[in-house]
Amino acid sequence: MFNWSNITKHLTLAKVLTGLTIFFLFFILRTYIIPADININIIFLEDFILKISILNYWLIGVLSVIIRLMVLAIWEEILDLISPDKLAMGPSGNTDLSNSSILTMDNGKNPEQGSNAKQESNSRSDNENSDAWYDSISDKVKEEVGNAIIAEKMIGETRTLNRSLYAWAKHIEGYNGMPIDVLTLTSDEKRDLLIKVLKAQNEALTNTFVNRYNWINDINSGVLDKNKTEINQITSKLIDLQNYHDSRLDNLSKLENVNTEIKQCYSSINQFRNSALKELNKAESLLLEEIKTRSYLNKNAELRTVLNAEFTNAKKEFNSQDSYLKSKVGQILNAKNK
Repeated sequence: MFNWSNITKHLTLAKVLTGLTIFFLFFILRTYIIPADININIIFLEDFILKISILNYWLIGVLSVIIRLMVLAIWEEILDLISPDKLAMGPSGNTDLSNSSILTMDNGKNPEQGSNAKQESNSRSDNENSDAWYDSISDKVKEEVGNAIIAEKMIGETRTLNRSLYAWAKHIEGYNGMPIDVLTLTSDEKRDLLIKVLKAQNEALTNTFVNRYNWINDINSGVLDKNKTEINQITSKLIDLQNYHDSRLDNLSKLENVNTEIKQCYSSINQFRNSALKELNKAESLLLEEIKTRSYLNKNAELRTVLNAEFTNAKKEFNSQDSYLKSKVGQILNAKNK
């Protein structure tokens, strides 16, 4: 049966941009490059002429199909560079793994079943067979399967976060390589460049903090409930910090002195970094401590490696690049103009 969701799930931004690009390329090819059919005359033995006519629409169509593959790849790379692993601030909506029903088959009705008695009868028979199969499994096996699912969920979400941290660290590293003498307050051009650097650092900080915020909510929404109330209070405070920081940056544009605007922007970013990091580290420590108390999680060697080594190293790499850029910009702003 036709299902519209099966269509929309394949409709990505990269594919939409690719379609628009191909449309414009087709127009340019048809109007300016290949406006008419192509006629080729090949002469053999001076008196034999082979005439070949290529319809421009066919040629443009073939070229468009070939070009589309390259354009799609290019747009996907561009979108990845613009926003590497960027997550949105807000509730994650992930499945609560503390619910044992995830180990059972869905016994509810499908939307298509409605009042169809025959389908209900078939569904009831299938569910009875499914229940019998599930009841035959021991409680210990059910518990082990559930524990494995929880551990795999944590491993997957943490590694996604780690990739994001490394991507944003690489983004900042590009600015760290700029010579310090080109980032000064001595001219409008150099001031504009310094503003660009501060915006890039603020973007990286905001995105990594949002990703860590979402990771905390995702992990905390599952089986970890010991510190859930305290962690929810921390995440609420993080949202307030983000909103306050954004409002401060918006108000900086009202300042008339550019040098003052740059220095206050730098100060606001530092204050946001210090406050948000304090809350993030506190929430993450609570989660990691509770994980250690859960034997089925603490005994998982891969999960321990991901949390204690990989996650720690990813945070260190980002913090290292961020701290270096902070120090570099601070050195410029604190230097006396000559």
